Amino acid sequence: MNLSDLEATLKLVTSETYEREAPPGVTRAIVWHRYNIERLDGDDRLLLGVDRVQLDLFWQHRNDTLLNDLIAVLSYWRLPFTVEDLTWDDERQLYRGIVQLTVV
Repeated sequence: MNLSDLEATLKLVTSETYEREAPPGVTRAIVWHRYNIERLDGDDRLLLGVDRVQLDLFWQHRNDTLLNDLIAVLSYWRLPFTVEDLTWDDERQLYRGIVQLTVV
């Protein structure tokens, strides 16, 4: 899966999926960005380069299923991920979740 495939996969969760930043006023969205490329080496040769991606999720209502829907899709595609943080964002007045994953 490449980053274009990832974006298409995230849009299965919500059409409000953006790279780097959501437009002002959006109250439910996934915003993603690549923050690192890791190399997996063997025998002095590059075997694989993997992208590290952070997903920022925003939602308005406490019982929203955005995070659970995302976890279901990532699990289906067997993408390794971790949920790093779930908080209330005072600045945006929205719930916020941070998910980090590896895209191979």
